[in-house]
Amino acid sequence: MQESYHNYMLRRIREDRQKEENMDGPFKAAFDSHTTGVVRREIITYRYINGIMVKETATRSYGRDGDYHDTISTLPLPEDVPVKTTDPRQLNLSI
Repeated sequence: MQESYHNYMLRRIREDRQKEENMDGPFKAAFDSHTTGVVRREIITYRYINGIMVKETATRSYGRDGDYHDTISTLPLPEDVPVKTTDPRQLNLSI
């Protein structure tokens, strides 16, 4: 049985949408997913600003009424302290 033109066009539209979603990747799909039952979402980004590594956290907290509250926090991260010894016994590393 041959597919009607209407059904053919609906199928093509669905396929095109699915291709677009796949092109965006799982990160965007997870971010854009429905919010039923979601209490909080966070996106953490690490970047260099003026030579200092900074951790940026964007948070969206959802209320029971469907409303939400957005916040952004920025935390400069300390530079690594250089180790002055090469003796592994003095490094005091715990794994």
